[in-house]
Amino acid sequence: MVDKTFGGTMQLFEHAQLSSSRILIVDDRQSAVRSLEALLDSAGFRNHRRTLDLRLALPLFTTFRPDIVLLNVEIRRMDGFSVLANLVAALPPRTFVPILVLANRLSPALKQKAIGVGAADFLTTPFDAVEVVQRIGNLLQLRRLHATRTTDGRESIHFIEAAAMQPSADHISAGRPVATA
Repeated sequence: MVDKTFGGTMQLFEHAQLSSSRILIVDDRQSAVRSLEALLDSAGFRNHRRTLDLRLALPLFTTFRPDIVLLNVEIRRMDGFSVLANLVAALPPRTFVPILVLANRLSPALKQKAIGVGAADFLTTPFDAVEVVQRIGNLLQLRRLHATRTTDGRESIHFIEAAAMQPSADHISAGRPVATA
């Protein structure tokens, strides 16, 4: 494990395939985007792009081809669930790109709606730095495992390799909240 830290927490995802993953941030809150970008940089994720203009989410999604999307569904001038639905609809068949929904409050009804539209997971603000990195890493691992499926549907997953990438509890210290506005 790399000896770098962010907020006293070990860098969890040093593996080249995870740290080089393409991450798209879609949020209309500049301060939240800056916080997420700083957190991603601190955790070793260097390949991320963002948009504050939700109308640009789909074009950026199709050109950048992210491995994961961090999407705020509580958007002022647009329906975040419409953005989510458009991103999911743009995926080619049998393609899994996890979308991590961000929100201040997620009631059970909103969670059900997000899952129904295509969200893979949720985070509520204020963000806990360790939780953000773990959830992103877990979803990226799921994407990678999904991508190893052969065209005839048989699994070609290398469980030992996947388990080796799983961060252990020994590498995790108490998280700190990430400031958002």
